[in-house]
Amino acid sequence: MALTSDEREQVRDEVGDGPDDADIDAAYDRTGSWQGAAAAILSRRLANILAGPDSFSVPGEYSESRSKQVDALTAQIHGLEVAAEAGVGGVGYLDRVPSSWDR
Repeated sequence: MALTSDEREQVRDEVGDGPDDADIDAAYDRTGSWQGAAAAILSRRLANILAGPDSFSVPGEYSESRSKQVDALTAQIHGLEVAAEAGVGGVGYLDRVPSSWDR
């Protein structure tokens, strides 16, 4: 069964504008649900973040830590996996870890 336009929009609500429709469709074909597709896409993003440094800084100028991003993605992926197993859910299905822009 193909991903419906509504399901594709639900994936986009979770993952943002990228990847393109073909990659979303491929993730859906692998996982069998829109929640699984979104979790797979976010898992790849998480892997990319974890492959890089956790933090970096330029003394006296700038510093950045990715630990909150890792925590938020991990929570979002977990919520999607739980929703996929239950066959329910969507954006806001489970409580999310607040991000820095929620303050």
